[in-house]
Amino acid sequence: MIMNTAPNVENAQAFIDFLFSDEAQQLVAEAYLIPGRSDVECVGRTTLDEIPQLPTDWDAMIEVADETAANLNEICQ
Repeated sequence: MIMNTAPNVENAQAFIDFLFSDEAQQLVAEAYLIPGRSDVECVGRTTLDEIPQLPTDWDAMIEVADETAANLNEICQ
């Protein structure tokens, strides 16, 4: 995400584009990290699509968001 108040949106976009480029994603894979793209091969280890994901019910979360935020604010004071 690039904030619309970023001082140099064009350079920020160029950096994001590089991060998802073939070259950068291959560097990520070679560093034994998980690439952000599913088309970049990870040899000899688990890939992102093999890691189970927790199901998320965003509608249910939105229903309790205000109360949860208020409780968190109270705890953190």
